[in-house]
Amino acid sequence: MDYIKSDGQIIIKGGFENRGIIEIPDRIEGCEVTEIDAYAFAHRLELTEIILPATVRRIGAHAFYNCKKLGLVELHDGIRELEDGAFKNCHSLSEIRMHSHSTREGCIRNLLDENIQELTLDIEYDDGGRARLLFPVFEDDYVENTPARIFQAVSYGSGGAYRQCMQAGSMDYRAFDGLFARSVREDRFEAALFNCVGRLRYPYRLSSEAKEAYMNFLKENGGRAAACFIGLKDTEMLEFLCGLGALDETAVREALAAASDAGNPQIIGILLDYKSRNFKTERKSFDL
Repeated sequence: MDYIKSDGQIIIKGGFENRGIIEIPDRIEGCEVTEIDAYAFAHRLELTEIILPATVRRIGAHAFYNCKKLGLVELHDGIRELEDGAFKNCHSLSEIRMHSHSTREGCIRNLLDENIQELTLDIEYDDGGRARLLFPVFEDDYVENTPARIFQAVSYGSGGAYRQCMQAGSMDYRAFDGLFARSVREDRFEAALFNCVGRLRYPYRLSSEAKEAYMNFLKENGGRAAACFIGLKDTEMLEFLCGLGALDETAVREALAAASDAGNPQIIGILLDYKSRNFKTERKSFDL
């Protein structure tokens, strides 16, 4: 481990060579680890996960620049400075886990802005609350407006707008939920579905209006949603759908067909149980 001590605090300069997972300690030599220095872990192609302690207050510029296999970042909301380029070119980054002690999630705004790929953000609050959010992929481009002789900025996908919901102070959940209809139109179905079930399962600051919109989406797309989870072999989420009562008879038939094609007897059992509890089977009688 490479570090320096400054004013009774520890600044990490690098080290941990050839490790895929790096967990930074909160104290070294009895002093708090408060900073990850600029370029400390840049170009570390073997790095897949980084876990930072609650004591870290600053992540320097390009600290994890070009860590192309980095997939998971775990951190706390005590960070006051996350400098430009700290996580730039981390193209494999897909999951961020945050521990929020003072509801200051906005400290990772730069991290989100620097990565245009699809990212999931899992936030755990000290009061026991939890949020699981997905920021869809997006792409900015410029299109020529020939008559006006100018180039106009355009954005593809709702990911840029979702990132704007992460304000400097904290997450604007109302604005986040308000983008759902746009996500349904512009993003892949699975991305919209993830936010739908994520917000319903962990309804942190979820308004009644947003809850209704998410439930309506599930009821209108129940069969497709169930088929998606069946394809992923995610029985937990399928049971969650059933618990919400989100599947109508048509959706159950579609889901049973998908489960049969997948050859998954456990899921077939879940669906048959749901069907028997929610829909009556008409018995036909014949006069002899």
